[in-house]
Amino acid sequence: MAGEFVSLGEALKLISPCSDEKKDILSHISRVDTAFEVIDPNQGNKLYKFVLTSISGETRTAVAHRNLDNLTEVQEFLRNTYVEKIQLDFHANQLFKASQVKDESISEGYKKFKH
Repeated sequence: MAGEFVSLGEALKLISPCSDEKKDILSHISRVDTAFEVIDPNQGNKLYKFVLTSISGETRTAVAHRNLDNLTEVQEFLRNTYVEKIQLDFHANQLFKASQVKDESISEGYKKFKH
């Protein structure tokens, strides 16, 4: 059964450092999920500790100040804190781009918001 899993060292190669760049959060979460899928579950606690050390900057501080006991809680926190913010920023940007321009009728401006 041990042949079905990769070593902890090989799994660690999947996990690159995660910075404060919000665009990297989803990619990091995906790579961590893959690493946990390919290792022996008995190595999960060790891998979890490496995952925590792979997070840096303000993101690491934010994670450290919470009592997050497992990978699921860390990933949920990262998604809620950073990924949703990315989506809100995207939609706000789209809203500003869709603003009514000079010499545009109200109905023409409204069509932009409707789509």
